[in-house]
Amino acid sequence: MPSFTSTFYRLVPFYVLLLCACAEDKPVAPPAPEPDASSHTACVYVLCEGLYGMNNTRLFAWNVRDGQVEPDIFSKVNQRGLGDTGNDLLLYGGKIYVVMSGSNTVEVIEAATARSLRQIPVTNEAGVGRQPRYACAAEGKVYVCCFDGSVIRIDTASLQAEASVKAGSNPDGICHSANKLYVSNSGGLSFPHYDSTVSVIDRNSFTEKSRIAVGRNPYTIAADSRDYVYVCTRGDYDGLNQKSEAKREAYNFYRIDTQKDSVDRVYNIPVLDFCLYRDTAYLYNFDYNANTFWIGVFDLKTESFVSENFIRDGTKLQKPYSISVEPGTGKVYIGEAYNHLSSGSLYVFSPQGKMQSVLHGLGLNPTAMVFLQEKD
Repeated sequence: MPSFTSTFYRLVPFYVLLLCACAEDKPVAPPAPEPDASSHTACVYVLCEGLYGMNNTRLFAWNVRDGQVEPDIFSKVNQRGLGDTGNDLLLYGGKIYVVMSGSNTVEVIEAATARSLRQIPVTNEAGVGRQPRYACAAEGKVYVCCFDGSVIRIDTASLQAEASVKAGSNPDGICHSANKLYVSNSGGLSFPHYDSTVSVIDRNSFTEKSRIAVGRNPYTIAADSRDYVYVCTRGDYDGLNQKSEAKREAYNFYRIDTQKDSVDRVYNIPVLDFCLYRDTAYLYNFDYNANTFWIGVFDLKTESFVSENFIRDGTKLQKPYSISVEPGTGKVYIGEAYNHLSSGSLYVFSPQGKMQSVLHGLGLNPTAMVFLQEKD
Protein backbone atom coordinates (compact mmCIF):
# COMPACT_ATOMS: atom_id res chain seq x y z
CA MET A 1 0.00 0.00 0.00
CA PRO A 2 1.24 3.33 -0.96
CA SER A 3 2.81 5.66 1.68
CA PHE A 4 3.77 9.37 2.13
CA THR A 5 7.47 8.97 1.52
CA SER A 6 10.80 10.29 0.27
CA THR A 7 9.84 13.86 -0.62
CA PHE A 8 12.29 15.05 2.03
CA TYR A 9 15.40 13.84 0.24
CA ARG A 10 14.48 15.70 -2.93
CA LEU A 11 13.70 18.91 -1.06
CA VAL A 12 16.69 19.22 1.26
CA PRO A 13 20.29 19.29 -0.01
CA PHE A 14 22.26 16.19 0.83
CA TYR A 15 24.92 18.07 2.75
CA VAL A 16 22.27 19.29 5.19
CA LEU A 17 21.25 15.71 5.89
CA LEU A 18 24.88 14.73 6.32
CA LEU A 19 25.50 17.50 8.86
CA CYS A 20 22.35 16.62 10.78
CA ALA A 21 22.73 12.84 10.70
CA CYS A 22 24.32 12.89 14.12
CA ALA A 23 20.95 13.87 15.54
CA GLU A 24 19.53 10.37 15.04
CA ASP A 25 18.45 8.81 18.30
CA LYS A 26 20.16 5.67 19.49
CA PRO A 27 17.87 2.62 19.34
CA VAL A 28 15.69 2.63 22.42
CA ALA A 29 13.07 -0.05 22.99
CA PRO A 30 9.71 1.68 23.43
CA PRO A 31 7.33 0.56 26.16
CA ALA A 32 5.26 -2.42 25.09
CA PRO A 33 1.71 -1.44 24.12
CA GLU A 34 -1.34 -3.20 25.40
CA PRO A 35 -2.25 -6.42 23.53
CA ASP A 36 -5.04 -5.96 21.01
CA ALA A 37 -7.51 -8.84 21.12
CA SER A 38 -9.73 -7.25 18.46
CA SER A 39 -7.07 -7.28 15.74
CA HIS A 40 -6.89 -9.84 12.95
CA THR A 41 -3.19 -9.05 12.58
CA ALA A 42 -0.45 -11.10 14.23
CA CYS A 43 2.42 -8.71 13.54
CA VAL A 44 2.94 -5.24 12.08
CA TYR A 45 6.24 -4.52 10.34
CA VAL A 46 7.24 -0.87 9.90
CA LEU A 47 10.11 0.12 7.61
CA CYS A 48 12.04 3.13 8.93
CA GLU A 49 14.04 4.47 6.00
CA GLY A 50 16.68 6.39 7.96
CA LEU A 51 18.79 9.07 6.27
CA TYR A 52 20.20 8.84 2.77
CA GLY A 53 23.80 7.58 2.74
CA MET A 54 23.80 6.64 6.44
CA ASN A 55 22.99 2.89 6.09
CA ASN A 56 20.58 3.18 9.01
CA THR A 57 17.34 1.69 7.68
CA ARG A 58 15.57 -0.35 10.35
CA LEU A 59 12.64 -2.78 10.42
CA PHE A 60 10.40 -2.36 13.45
CA ALA A 61 8.16 -5.27 14.50
CA TRP A 62 5.10 -5.15 16.76
CA ASN A 63 3.52 -8.42 17.93
CA VAL A 64 -0.06 -7.22 18.21
CA ARG A 65 -1.34 -10.16 20.23
CA ASP A 66 1.13 -9.99 23.14
CA GLY A 67 2.11 -6.34 22.76
CA GLN A 68 5.83 -7.02 22.41
CA VAL A 69 7.99 -4.89 20.12
CA GLU A 70 11.41 -5.25 18.51
CA PRO A 71 12.86 -1.95 17.22
CA ASP A 72 15.27 -3.58 14.76
CA ILE A 73 14.03 -7.10 14.08
CA PHE A 74 16.01 -7.63 10.86
CA SER A 75 19.38 -6.88 12.48
CA LYS A 76 18.51 -9.00 15.52
CA VAL A 77 17.62 -12.03 13.42
CA ASN A 78 20.24 -11.72 10.67
CA GLN A 79 23.17 -10.11 12.49
CA ARG A 80 23.49 -7.37 9.87
CA GLY A 81 21.68 -4.24 8.81
CA LEU A 82 19.28 -3.81 5.91
CA GLY A 83 21.40 -1.09 4.31
CA ASP A 84 20.67 2.35 2.95
CA THR A 85 17.31 4.11 2.44
CA GLY A 86 14.49 1.60 2.58
CA ASN A 87 11.66 2.80 0.33
CA ASP A 88 8.96 0.14 0.33
CA LEU A 89 7.64 -3.08 1.89
CA LEU A 90 5.62 -5.66 -0.02
CA LEU A 91 4.04 -8.72 1.61
CA TYR A 92 3.43 -11.47 -0.93
CA GLY A 93 3.32 -15.26 -0.71
CA GLY A 94 4.63 -15.51 2.85
CA LYS A 95 7.62 -13.32 2.05
CA ILE A 96 8.33 -9.62 2.56
CA TYR A 97 10.18 -7.74 -0.17
CA VAL A 98 12.12 -4.77 1.22
CA VAL A 99 13.02 -2.24 -1.48
CA MET A 100 16.35 -0.59 -0.61
CA SER A 101 16.89 2.38 -2.89
CA GLY A 102 20.29 3.56 -1.63
CA SER A 103 21.74 0.04 -1.47
CA ASN A 104 20.28 -0.96 -4.87
CA THR A 105 18.88 -4.21 -3.49
CA VAL A 106 15.61 -5.97 -2.78
CA GLU A 107 15.91 -7.86 0.48
CA VAL A 108 13.59 -10.88 0.63
CA ILE A 109 12.73 -12.07 4.12
CA GLU A 110 10.54 -14.77 5.57
CA ALA A 111 7.47 -12.98 6.88
CA ALA A 112 6.98 -15.14 9.96
CA THR A 113 10.56 -14.87 11.23
CA ALA A 114 12.23 -11.86 9.47
CA ARG A 115 14.98 -14.27 8.36
CA SER A 116 16.72 -13.18 5.16
CA LEU A 117 16.11 -15.53 2.24
CA ARG A 118 18.01 -13.61 -0.41
CA GLN A 119 19.41 -10.16 -1.15
CA ILE A 120 18.67 -9.43 -4.81
CA PRO A 121 20.98 -6.90 -6.48
CA VAL A 122 19.11 -4.32 -8.58
CA THR A 123 21.66 -3.26 -11.19
CA ASN A 124 21.76 -2.80 -14.95
CA GLU A 125 23.86 -4.74 -17.44
CA ALA A 126 26.89 -2.59 -16.60
CA GLY A 127 26.52 -3.26 -12.88
CA VAL A 128 25.26 0.25 -12.09
CA GLY A 129 22.56 0.51 -9.45
CA ARG A 130 19.04 1.20 -10.73
CA GLN A 131 17.79 2.89 -7.51
CA PRO A 132 14.69 0.73 -6.88
CA ARG A 133 11.71 2.62 -5.47
CA TYR A 134 8.37 0.80 -5.12
CA ALA A 135 6.95 -2.68 -5.72
CA CYS A 136 3.76 -4.54 -6.57
CA ALA A 137 3.01 -8.20 -7.25
CA ALA A 138 0.83 -10.41 -9.46
CA GLU A 139 0.71 -14.06 -10.52
CA GLY A 140 3.94 -15.16 -8.86
CA LYS A 141 6.00 -12.15 -9.93
CA VAL A 142 7.15 -9.03 -8.10
CA TYR A 143 7.62 -5.83 -10.12
CA VAL A 144 9.85 -2.99 -8.94
CA CYS A 145 10.02 0.46 -10.53
CA CYS A 146 13.47 2.05 -10.52
CA PHE A 147 14.71 5.62 -10.77
CA ASP A 148 16.94 4.78 -13.74
CA GLY A 149 13.79 4.59 -15.89
CA SER A 150 13.13 0.86 -15.72
CA VAL A 151 10.85 -1.73 -14.17
CA ILE A 152 12.35 -5.07 -13.15
CA ARG A 153 10.54 -8.38 -12.79
CA ILE A 154 11.44 -10.78 -9.97
CA ASP A 155 10.44 -14.44 -10.02
CA THR A 156 9.17 -15.30 -6.54
CA ALA A 157 10.18 -18.97 -6.81
CA SER A 158 13.84 -18.49 -7.80
CA LEU A 159 14.10 -15.03 -6.17
CA GLN A 160 15.98 -13.79 -9.22
CA ALA A 161 15.56 -10.60 -11.21
CA GLU A 162 14.71 -12.14 -14.57
CA ALA A 163 13.80 -9.24 -16.88
CA SER A 164 13.52 -5.47 -17.17
CA VAL A 165 11.56 -3.04 -19.33
CA LYS A 166 12.01 0.65 -20.01
CA ALA A 167 9.44 3.11 -18.66
CA GLY A 168 9.54 6.90 -18.41
CA SER A 169 11.80 9.26 -16.48
CA ASN A 170 12.46 8.41 -12.81
CA PRO A 171 9.49 6.09 -12.11
CA ASP A 172 8.21 6.71 -8.57
CA GLY A 173 5.20 4.44 -8.19
CA ILE A 174 3.78 1.19 -9.56
CA CYS A 175 0.56 -0.80 -9.33
CA HIS A 176 -1.20 -3.69 -11.06
CA SER A 177 -4.68 -3.64 -12.59
CA ALA A 178 -6.48 -5.35 -15.50
CA ASN A 179 -3.43 -7.52 -16.26
CA LYS A 180 -1.31 -4.40 -16.78
CA LEU A 181 1.27 -2.47 -14.80
CA TYR A 182 0.83 1.27 -14.31
CA VAL A 183 4.01 3.21 -13.57
CA SER A 184 4.10 6.88 -12.54
CA ASN A 185 7.00 8.62 -14.29
CA SER A 186 8.00 11.50 -12.04
CA GLY A 187 11.06 12.95 -13.71
CA GLY A 188 11.90 13.97 -10.14
CA LEU A 189 15.65 14.01 -10.77
CA SER A 190 15.32 15.95 -14.01
CA PHE A 191 14.39 19.37 -12.61
CA PRO A 192 13.07 21.49 -14.20
CA HIS A 193 12.14 18.96 -16.90
CA TYR A 194 9.68 16.81 -14.96
CA ASP A 195 7.84 13.93 -16.57
CA SER A 196 4.04 13.96 -16.67
CA THR A 197 3.09 10.47 -17.82
CA VAL A 198 2.00 7.06 -16.58
CA SER A 199 3.49 4.10 -18.45
CA VAL A 200 1.16 1.21 -19.29
CA ILE A 201 3.05 -2.09 -19.39
CA ASP A 202 1.42 -5.28 -20.64
CA ARG A 203 2.19 -7.86 -17.95
CA ASN A 204 2.20 -10.91 -20.24
CA SER A 205 4.57 -9.55 -22.88
CA PHE A 206 6.34 -7.27 -20.38
CA THR A 207 6.48 -4.43 -22.87
CA GLU A 208 5.41 -0.80 -22.59
CA LYS A 209 2.23 -0.31 -24.64
CA SER A 210 1.47 3.37 -24.10
CA ARG A 211 1.86 6.42 -21.88
CA ILE A 212 -1.01 8.35 -20.34
CA ALA A 213 -0.67 12.10 -19.90
CA VAL A 214 -1.33 13.37 -16.36
CA GLY A 215 -0.05 16.35 -14.37
CA ARG A 216 3.63 17.10 -13.77
CA ASN A 217 5.65 14.90 -11.44
CA PRO A 218 3.27 11.97 -10.78
CA TYR A 219 4.01 10.00 -7.62
CA THR A 220 1.92 7.44 -5.70
CA ILE A 221 -0.27 5.25 -7.90
CA ALA A 222 -2.77 2.59 -6.79
CA ALA A 223 -5.69 0.54 -8.10
CA ASP A 224 -9.10 -0.04 -6.55
CA SER A 225 -11.31 -3.14 -6.74
CA ARG A 226 -13.14 -1.82 -9.83
CA ASP A 227 -9.98 -1.61 -11.98
CA TYR A 228 -9.66 2.14 -11.75
CA VAL A 229 -6.15 3.47 -11.15
CA TYR A 230 -5.53 6.62 -9.13
CA VAL A 231 -2.42 8.80 -9.19
CA CYS A 232 -1.41 12.00 -7.44
CA THR A 233 0.85 14.61 -9.02
CA ARG A 234 3.23 16.93 -7.18
CA GLY A 235 4.12 19.52 -9.77
CA ASP A 236 7.28 21.57 -9.33
CA TYR A 237 9.14 20.82 -6.09
CA ASP A 238 10.69 24.28 -6.23
CA GLY A 239 7.18 25.65 -5.91
CA LEU A 240 6.91 24.22 -2.41
CA ASN A 241 8.79 27.28 -1.19
CA GLN A 242 6.54 29.72 -3.02
CA LYS A 243 3.28 31.12 -1.67
CA SER A 244 1.53 31.10 -4.99
CA GLU A 245 -1.65 29.80 -6.55
CA ALA A 246 0.47 27.93 -9.09
CA LYS A 247 2.12 26.00 -6.29
CA ARG A 248 -1.22 25.07 -4.72
CA GLU A 249 -2.58 23.88 -8.03
CA ALA A 250 0.46 21.71 -8.66
CA TYR A 251 -0.83 18.91 -6.42
CA ASN A 252 -3.73 17.00 -7.95
CA PHE A 253 -5.57 13.68 -7.98
CA TYR A 254 -6.43 11.74 -11.16
CA ARG A 255 -8.43 8.63 -12.04
CA ILE A 256 -7.46 6.41 -14.97
CA ASP A 257 -9.94 4.15 -16.76
CA THR A 258 -7.98 0.94 -17.35
CA GLN A 259 -10.32 -0.20 -20.15
CA LYS A 260 -9.51 2.88 -22.23
CA ASP A 261 -6.12 3.63 -20.61
CA SER A 262 -6.92 7.30 -20.36
CA VAL A 263 -7.70 9.81 -17.61
CA ASP A 264 -11.44 10.02 -16.99
CA ARG A 265 -11.47 12.15 -13.82
CA VAL A 266 -9.41 15.10 -12.62
CA TYR A 267 -10.58 15.85 -9.10
CA ASN A 268 -8.78 19.17 -8.53
CA ILE A 269 -7.96 18.18 -4.96
CA PRO A 270 -4.48 19.21 -3.72
CA VAL A 271 -3.29 15.69 -2.86
CA LEU A 272 0.36 15.29 -1.90
CA ASP A 273 -0.05 11.54 -1.26
CA PHE A 274 -2.72 8.94 -0.54
CA CYS A 275 -3.53 5.33 0.22
CA LEU A 276 -6.51 3.19 -0.79
CA TYR A 277 -8.53 0.78 1.34
CA ARG A 278 -11.48 -0.97 -0.29
CA ASP A 279 -13.59 1.85 -1.77
CA THR A 280 -12.02 4.57 0.35
CA ALA A 281 -9.04 6.85 -0.27
CA TYR A 282 -7.15 8.53 2.55
CA LEU A 283 -5.94 11.76 0.94
CA TYR A 284 -3.03 13.70 2.41
CA ASN A 285 -1.64 17.19 1.98
CA PHE A 286 1.22 19.00 3.72
CA ASP A 287 1.81 22.75 3.49
CA TYR A 288 5.57 23.29 3.74
CA ASN A 289 5.15 27.03 4.26
CA ALA A 290 2.77 26.81 7.20
CA ASN A 291 3.88 23.38 8.49
CA THR A 292 0.28 22.19 8.51
CA PHE A 293 -1.41 19.13 7.04
CA TRP A 294 -4.77 17.56 6.50
CA ILE A 295 -5.93 13.97 5.97
CA GLY A 296 -9.29 13.56 4.26
CA VAL A 297 -11.48 10.48 3.76
CA PHE A 298 -12.76 10.23 0.18
CA ASP A 299 -15.40 7.78 -1.07
CA LEU A 300 -14.25 6.47 -4.45
CA LYS A 301 -17.73 5.32 -5.51
CA THR A 302 -19.61 8.52 -4.75
CA GLU A 303 -16.52 10.62 -5.58
CA SER A 304 -17.07 12.81 -2.54
CA PHE A 305 -15.51 13.44 0.85
CA VAL A 306 -16.80 11.41 3.77
CA SER A 307 -14.71 13.66 6.00
CA GLU A 308 -12.24 16.42 5.30
CA ASN A 309 -10.58 15.85 8.67
CA PHE A 310 -9.92 12.21 9.49
CA ILE A 311 -8.48 12.79 13.00
CA ARG A 312 -11.55 13.52 15.10
CA ASP A 313 -10.33 13.47 18.71
CA GLY A 314 -7.86 16.36 18.74
CA THR A 315 -4.73 14.20 18.48
CA LYS A 316 -1.85 16.42 17.37
CA LEU A 317 0.69 15.17 14.83
CA GLN A 318 3.64 17.15 13.47
CA LYS A 319 4.60 15.54 10.18
CA PRO A 320 2.73 12.37 9.11
CA TYR A 321 5.05 10.38 6.87
CA SER A 322 3.13 7.22 6.02
CA ILE A 323 -0.36 5.82 6.31
CA SER A 324 -1.70 2.28 6.01
CA VAL A 325 -4.94 0.53 6.87
CA GLU A 326 -5.14 -2.78 8.69
CA PRO A 327 -7.10 -5.37 6.66
CA GLY A 328 -10.27 -6.55 8.30
CA THR A 329 -10.57 -3.99 11.10
CA GLY A 330 -10.00 -0.87 9.00
CA LYS A 331 -7.77 0.63 11.68
CA VAL A 332 -5.57 3.41 10.34
CA TYR A 333 -1.85 3.41 11.13
CA ILE A 334 0.04 6.67 10.70
CA GLY A 335 3.83 6.93 10.85
CA GLU A 336 5.04 10.19 12.40
CA ALA A 337 8.44 11.56 11.29
CA TYR A 338 8.61 14.67 13.51
CA ASN A 339 11.65 16.59 12.18
CA HIS A 340 13.06 13.67 10.10
CA LEU A 341 16.11 13.57 12.39
CA SER A 342 14.74 11.87 15.50
CA SER A 343 13.05 8.52 16.00
CA GLY A 344 9.51 8.36 14.70
CA SER A 345 6.28 7.05 16.18
CA LEU A 346 3.35 4.93 15.09
CA TYR A 347 -0.20 6.12 15.83
CA VAL A 348 -3.15 3.74 15.56
CA PHE A 349 -6.61 5.20 14.95
CA SER A 350 -10.05 3.66 14.78
CA PRO A 351 -11.85 3.92 11.42
CA GLN A 352 -13.75 6.80 13.02
CA GLY A 353 -10.52 8.79 13.52
CA LYS A 354 -9.99 8.32 17.27
CA MET A 355 -6.52 7.39 18.51
CA GLN A 356 -6.32 3.97 20.15
CA SER A 357 -2.60 3.55 20.80
CA VAL A 358 0.82 5.01 20.03
CA LEU A 359 4.31 3.50 19.89
CA HIS A 360 7.42 5.68 20.13
CA GLY A 361 11.07 5.01 19.28
CA LEU A 362 10.56 3.26 15.94
CA GLY A 363 13.48 4.69 13.97
CA LEU A 364 14.01 7.53 11.53
CA ASN A 365 11.19 8.26 9.09
CA PRO A 366 8.69 5.37 9.29
CA THR A 367 7.84 5.02 5.62
CA ALA A 368 5.97 1.77 4.91
CA MET A 369 4.05 -0.95 6.73
CA VAL A 370 2.77 -4.48 6.18
CA PHE A 371 0.34 -6.51 8.28
CA LEU A 372 0.99 -10.21 8.86
CA GLN A 373 -2.35 -11.91 9.38
CA GLU A 374 -3.02 -14.71 11.83
CA LYS A 375 -3.17 -18.18 10.37
CA ASP A 376 -6.55 -19.87 10.31
